[in-house]
Amino acid sequence: MKILSINQTTPTKNTYKHQTKADQNTVFITSPVTLPVYFNIPFASNGSDKSNSSELFRQDARFVDVSKPKSNIKMQKAKLPVNEYRMSIFSNRRRFPKLYDFIEENQNTTLDDFESLFDGIQYKTFDISDRFAFMVYNTNQKEGTALIYDEIPKIFEGIEKEKIKDAMDNLMLEMQIEEGIKEFKIDGKRFRAKQVGEGDFGIVYKIEDIEGNCAAIKRYISPNSLMDIQGMHCEIPIARKASLDNVNDVPKFYMANPVCDFLQSETKNRLIKGGWMIREFIEEDTKPKNSDINLERWLQNYMLFNEDDKSENYVGNYLIDLGGIGRFEDTCNLHAAIETVFRCLANGHDIPEVLSFLD
Repeated sequence: MKILSINQTTPTKNTYKHQTKADQNTVFITSPVTLPVYFNIPFASNGSDKSNSSELFRQDARFVDVSKPKSNIKMQKAKLPVNEYRMSIFSNRRRFPKLYDFIEENQNTTLDDFESLFDGIQYKTFDISDRFAFMVYNTNQKEGTALIYDEIPKIFEGIEKEKIKDAMDNLMLEMQIEEGIKEFKIDGKRFRAKQVGEGDFGIVYKIEDIEGNCAAIKRYISPNSLMDIQGMHCEIPIARKASLDNVNDVPKFYMANPVCDFLQSETKNRLIKGGWMIREFIEEDTKPKNSDINLERWLQNYMLFNEDDKSENYVGNYLIDLGGIGRFEDTCNLHAAIETVFRCLANGHDIPEVLSFLD
């Protein structure tokens, strides 16, 4: 069942209408509901996203330059509480004998090794999200390439990819500091960002320029939490691989920065820099790609399945929330054990120390 706004303005949290595909009946409800992860809200007053986009930019707008961080906010790396997890990790070794081998196998992987996530996946007993989390962690520690990049979306043509990354890092910080519509600029070019969806694991914004080009960017709420098995560590690798394989009913992947810094500012206790993904913006009339591979067939090829297959996660024929896709059989308890490992890493221990705790 899809949730659509009653009028052409941004809906409130308490008023929506539900419409089923079967009978097209509309039922109005006034009780609070949870927004889906991706919510298709028209920008223009006539309900069409195809109107003259110059009308969408406010005449009195103050465009924030996101090419560099806000100068009036002092930030520093947030300090994590120091706790010990040696005994917990040791006990996990006894319950999960393969845990040591898993950590040792992944201790040197980085985001440069992305393709290895899907190598021989039929024979692996660990979930994609856990291996991807190690890649992100190692990249952060070794100051490797943080940007996962396939191509620059049309909206950002002419802007270098590293400059886009820095600008999106800063824009997502701006969104945490002050919610609402953001008019921003990069190298003098003007853009507009507006929230169009929210779920348990992320917030989606539509980014548009004055010429009507657009893209969707998703900011993950808890990007470094392995407890969110349907969050960033699951969705980004699935979204990118499905896009690379030209699956015809998932949005095109452009770029992502899964490497995060946790910051403290004078205005807010905890801010997250990084933890976002840019993809194609999907509308109800977006046609499937010219490909014979659909998502169902692609999932079968990799022995994956979608645990969160519900109508709210679709726009037209496209599945736009891929966070529920994984290979979770017999891994739930092991996943919790790996979460304990990452808590230990977050508190200052390195991977060799963790391996020594498991001996």
